[in-house]
Amino acid sequence: MKHRGGWMILLLAAAALPRGLEAGDAGARPGRAWLSLGGGGGVCVPADKAVRTLYGDVSFPLHAHLSLRLAGPFGLIVGYRYLGAAGETAAVGPPVDDEGYDLRLRVHSLRAGIRLDSSLGKASIFALAGGSYNFYKESWLETEISFSGRKAGYFLGAGAEIPVLRFWDIHVRLEYALVPTGKGGGLSSEVDLGGLEAVVGLVFRFGGR
Repeated sequence: MKHRGGWMILLLAAAALPRGLEAGDAGARPGRAWLSLGGGGGVCVPADKAVRTLYGDVSFPLHAHLSLRLAGPFGLIVGYRYLGAAGETAAVGPPVDDEGYDLRLRVHSLRAGIRLDSSLGKASIFALAGGSYNFYKESWLETEISFSGRKAGYFLGAGAEIPVLRFWDIHVRLEYALVPTGKGGGLSSEVDLGGLEAVVGLVFRFGGR
């Protein structure tokens, strides 16, 4: 199933967060408010076979996000995701000489959602979920052909932030993002440009710990 990765992440988060909450109750870290700014890179396995055929089995998105922890474990997150990929058109039927065209795909995603944090020792573990608004464009290089559009999607994730300095954390997470093209996209009638993704980055936490 195309969306199996999202459900897997939800199950992992549901299993991990109760243990983290118990550790937090033991006094690992107070649930005070904080603000953090982070960025990083990901390795994404596209969910849709059409995307893998044209652009390869993996892609490498870039991420930036701002997190605000409110009362208790609850917080908000806003972010930006950029995906750039290069590929080649796939022939339908018997191949023809010089039939292929180089492709370029660009996807910009604006995100907003909720984040649930807990403590596990000195680390923070979290689950997050939210919506995205996505702008995509596929260009056939050396021609005037292009396909573009915009459409809403969603993302689900779970991960951890591990302190390395007073203000800095290493951020790791696993997420699933749905990035639909909608009807009439150049790839096919309905394509998901998202997929299952592992993200690693750094977070600066304002105010320290």
